[in-house]
Amino acid sequence: MKNRYLLVALVFFILYVAALSSCSGAPEEEWNMTYKGAGWIRDFSLTSDGGYIFASNKLSGSLQMILLVKTDQKGNEVWNRTFGGPGYNEAVSVVETRDGGYVISGNYRKDFDGRQNFMLIRTDAEGNELWNMTLEASGAIQFNETSDSGIVIAGENDTNFSDFLLSRITSDGKEIWKKTIQGFERFRIDVIRQTADGGYIIAGKNESCCGWGFFDLWILKTDPEGNVQWKKRFEEYRYDVINSIHETPDGNYIFAGSNGCRSWIGKFDKSGKELWRKSFSRSDYRKFQVTPDGGYLASGKDSLMKIDSEGNIQWLANFEKSGIASLKQSSDGGLIAAGYNDTDIWLVKLKRGAYPFVSSTPEFPARGKPVTFDTSFSYDPDGNIAGYRWDFGDGNMTITKGKKIIHSYASEGSFNVSVNLMDKDNSLIGSITKELEIQKSAPPNERWNRTYGGKFSDGERSVSQTSDGGYIMAGDTTFLYGIAAFIVKVNPEGNEEWNRTYAVIDGQTDAKSVAQTSDGGYVFAGSINLHSGFSQKIWLVKTDRFGKEQWNRTFGRPGSIDVFSYNDAFSVIEDSNGSFVLAGIIDLAEGMGDSRFGVLLAKTDKDGNKLWEKTRDISGSSEGYSVIESNDGGYIVAGTSYMPSLMTTNAWLLKVDQNGNETLLKTYSGGTNPIAYSVQQTKDGGYIVAGNIWKYETDTGNLIDLWIMKTDGNGNTLWQKTYEGKDYGSAKYARETTDGGYLILADGSGASIWLIKTDVNGSVQWHDKFEGNNPSSVIEASDSGYIVGGVKDDSCGNQGSDFWLIKLGGKGTDADPAVVNETPGKEEHPGVTKAPGFEWILMIFAMLAAVAVRKR
Repeated sequence: MKNRYLLVALVFFILYVAALSSCSGAPEEEWNMTYKGAGWIRDFSLTSDGGYIFASNKLSGSLQMILLVKTDQKGNEVWNRTFGGPGYNEAVSVVETRDGGYVISGNYRKDFDGRQNFMLIRTDAEGNELWNMTLEASGAIQFNETSDSGIVIAGENDTNFSDFLLSRITSDGKEIWKKTIQGFERFRIDVIRQTADGGYIIAGKNESCCGWGFFDLWILKTDPEGNVQWKKRFEEYRYDVINSIHETPDGNYIFAGSNGCRSWIGKFDKSGKELWRKSFSRSDYRKFQVTPDGGYLASGKDSLMKIDSEGNIQWLANFEKSGIASLKQSSDGGLIAAGYNDTDIWLVKLKRGAYPFVSSTPEFPARGKPVTFDTSFSYDPDGNIAGYRWDFGDGNMTITKGKKIIHSYASEGSFNVSVNLMDKDNSLIGSITKELEIQKSAPPNERWNRTYGGKFSDGERSVSQTSDGGYIMAGDTTFLYGIAAFIVKVNPEGNEEWNRTYAVIDGQTDAKSVAQTSDGGYVFAGSINLHSGFSQKIWLVKTDRFGKEQWNRTFGRPGSIDVFSYNDAFSVIEDSNGSFVLAGIIDLAEGMGDSRFGVLLAKTDKDGNKLWEKTRDISGSSEGYSVIESNDGGYIVAGTSYMPSLMTTNAWLLKVDQNGNETLLKTYSGGTNPIAYSVQQTKDGGYIVAGNIWKYETDTGNLIDLWIMKTDGNGNTLWQKTYEGKDYGSAKYARETTDGGYLILADGSGASIWLIKTDVNGSVQWHDKFEGNNPSSVIEASDSGYIVGGVKDDSCGNQGSDFWLIKLGGKGTDADPAVVNETPGKEEHPGVTKAPGFEWILMIFAMLAAVAVRKR
């Protein structure tokens, strides 16, 4: 009897192991080679014999030399050669030439602090140097092999910055001709390539005006002798780098580029007219090569993307390994990556096989709401994908022939979603697992998303809702002569009504806080810094309803020729009596080397006449970030004290009466180093404080966790929460919502802003993420929607950064879109074939096994 039970258990175990094995990852590693002491690497190339070539940089005493290494198709080293003169030699790339030799491009400096020169080294097929050349250049130089195995070089003219040079070199290193292309101020070459007619297509950027570093993209076409046939300027590609240009079979051109926000590929005709352009959310696709089918293969840091001839994505393949310097598709359809660790270089080759890919939308799904999964970009070099086996991680499984499926979850939590790629025989050819977080509630839908600003950079610092349902924003704008305070008024739909700039001739100004006043005008506080003075003063400005200045006042300590005095305001309010109260910092330094700051709290009447000004040195160096009027007519300030010598911080709440006299001071530390950025009084008479805590860990260095604290009316802590993980940064604002919960606005890693909704106890109900910087304000609008303010880095759109507002939700706006089926755990979708859950398969096999044992 015992053996029978063991047999049944064994059947279950075998089936369980089989289920686990179906979650195998991408193709297995075929080989892995390490080249000890080879230095560091930027790129490598495939060679015509199926092997690989790379040029690395390694230190040799006080010199940095170039090491050229040739391998066979298994990564075994065939030979290596060393190049470089005395000084600093750096290899950037190496390519195989038409005759089987190699060209190394890079930089050379005679000493580490000397002038950098462009360098080319030409070798034969065995890596023996045939010739080398250096060109003096402070700007970018690019080259391309020509049809006769020669080289064409384009680069900035060091002797005349309004020109750039073209030079034609023979295969044995002799210059045939040199051309000066005039009329391009500080032209920086991105790419040059020979065309079918023997001419050249060139892409680069020139400084457009005023020395401000703004560049316009130019594409030029020349004849075989370097004479310009046509040129075209693309202002919309300012800040972009052109990574590749290729001539298409129809005589037009494909060009690909990237910036800090995205990668893209586009097509233009023989005259330079753009025909189409496609953008991709990742910005690291910087190497493009033509594929035999007329499409393109884009290489990112850890991903390959296949694009058809019209710029549409066909598949994506990821290579999960840290430290990758370059990634390519091998001749057999697999992936090969190169990288380095300390002074060792490695090559890793994956076997030919399928690369599963799955995406899910929305980005932050909620329980009971539909989630769409998509495997459209999965890739198999043999084209054998015939179906998909899904395991949603909640006990539901199914098999589909279609690439998309909709599923919903009955509860919140973290789920591992697995997709198996199946061939026509229902055999597994690849699988992928995606971790999916299901939230308690769904974030509200976005109603509108707007940016505001001028031609240059604008930085938003504060947003308030106005009595007409619109919004007033304050910050600063950059213009030709400096930086100035900038105010923008928009209507309830986010459409701009007016803007005002508040500039001074001999200095700069900014605005960090703005509020509407009881007379329909506005008050803002920030700073003013006059070049003729020795201090930055706090600046308080009152305007009418159209932003026209009515008066301004300054506060803060004066400086001297020896010590500059830094003063600033971070928050301003109009109180219930029509007076203005501001909070900020005041310079307390008494001489050179003293860098102490104190809290400044000031109050004026409605005409800006100072009623009182208070300075508070709480401990160490203190800064007041947020001021509000309390229910009893006094004022509460939230801020932070810094003690650099102890590497510690304290958050605090300071309460004063109507005359500025201190009535309460509460500090918060507890060994967690909190920083408080904002405070709001809650309906129960207490306060909600937002900020972060920071700690130092030996392995990871400084860590920041988002921090929220709830207190009673006397500042006593009722509860506090830290929110770790994800990529949360510092909480800049926390606001009580009408349902008694809280809305938290925080920055995140990279260029991101987080909006987090909690219940009354601070437990997260949902969060949402936006691409932007410097979260400035969060408001629960009068229609129960939310307004998020920040800065949108618009380097993608070529206008620097802009003020940014997003409207989420609001009455009558959050109805879910039509879905196929909202029943948790069930799917209906074209191409779906229903399959029994795996738990049923296990049960059936177990029953059969039990029957077989019984018969024995």
